[in-house]
Amino acid sequence: MATSAVRQPLLERMSWGALFAGFFFGCGIWMLLLSLGAGIGFSAFDPRDLGSWQGLGIGFGIWGVLSAMVATFLGGWLAAGTSRSRTALAGMLHGAALWGFMLVAGTWIATAAVAGKMAPQAAETAKKASATGAWAFFVSGLLTLAAAILGGRAGVPREGRVVGQERRAPPPGEPLPHRV
Repeated sequence: MATSAVRQPLLERMSWGALFAGFFFGCGIWMLLLSLGAGIGFSAFDPRDLGSWQGLGIGFGIWGVLSAMVATFLGGWLAAGTSRSRTALAGMLHGAALWGFMLVAGTWIATAAVAGKMAPQAAETAKKASATGAWAFFVSGLLTLAAAILGGRAGVPREGRVVGQERRAPPPGEPLPHRV
């Protein structure tokens, strides 16, 4: 009797519960890190010095990107770790999906905050800064996507990682077992 290998599917089902857990954990970490950066930044600048205000904005922008990278990494790690992901690719896809949730939520919150306080002078300032903001958002989006994917890959339990499982094929004439 000849035996042949039957490989399990590479991708597992997406775990929505794991994605929501990673999303809320990642957003919580992000808010904590942003508030830490704001506390440090506001404590260290002189409000009477115009250069200090500019430095505060640049510093907060850099801190915002770094904190978002840490938060999406940890959120992706948790999402993959709490899912049934047993492959690196499935963990990375959980991280990428989590990144999408966090990017949309962050954009919505930022847009709502800016739109709610838009005076004519602020609108003109926002118009002038839109190109810089768009490029910064693009670069930040790429960096946080990479962090979420790496976090998802890191979150897959090492003992559970498999590329494929081999099983004996059923004898000729019997149907192949299907996944549940």
